[in-house]
Amino acid sequence: MQVQKAIGVNSHSEHMEQAVALAVYLGGMEAQKAHYELRNVIPCNTELLKDPEIASDALVLAQNNTFNNTSILQPFVSAMSNCWSPVENMGKAIRNKSVTHDNAKRANRSDECGNEQ
Repeated sequence: MQVQKAIGVNSHSEHMEQAVALAVYLGGMEAQKAHYELRNVIPCNTELLKDPEIASDALVLAQNNTFNNTSILQPFVSAMSNCWSPVENMGKAIRNKSVTHDNAKRANRSDECGNEQ
């Protein structure tokens, strides 16, 4: 299985075809290998992790051992909804401009109905 990194494309891009092609390239194996070689960015592509040079890198080993031995998938932690629902609501409020720099502190202390907590 080859894993690609997620690279976003602005839905309002004037050059959508080229933007998508660039995102696919940047998330692919070739770019991940180049990022590792040039900047020591650890690839998520599992095929690259079989490369002896990458597989023997102490930082790669430490990161992957941490992922494999200690990470917990957050969607299975029910309490996470206590975090992500308010974060999502705040993001929507910022986007629709009902939360601004001037009222952000007050809005952050309010519930969805605007009641102070």
